[in-house]
Amino acid sequence: MLYIENIKYTSQRCIMVKGYLGSINIRSITRVAQRLLPVTINQDFFTDDLTGEMIGSSVWTIQFSMSTAGSMYLVTHDASGGNEVIETLISSVLPGQDYIFSYVTYQGETLNLRYSTSATCRRLIMMESGGVY
Repeated sequence: MLYIENIKYTSQRCIMVKGYLGSINIRSITRVAQRLLPVTINQDFFTDDLTGEMIGSSVWTIQFSMSTAGSMYLVTHDASGGNEVIETLISSVLPGQDYIFSYVTYQGETLNLRYSTSATCRRLIMMESGGVY
């Protein structure tokens, strides 16, 4: 048997995580579901940042379609409310095209979206998934 970073590989091709104590229930919550949301150039989409409701880390699924070409950014803040980080989700959005991304946040981290030009977000769905322990 071979151990690599707490993962045990057996000859039966099973994967077992060392120290794993049982099943974990995973749930998903639709946190945002909007159509025809007006957005202002380089301004946060939401007045209040979204904060994860899961224990520990959250996996966010972000799906959107924009009315005009531009760049989509994800803005995060750490649990203390400071340390803003702006990351490019995609720098070449095509109008009317659907895009979908996954992003992981840790407990207490907040997130928001910004767009490089004033536009209409034709469709926006943000879903949060994570474990309930």
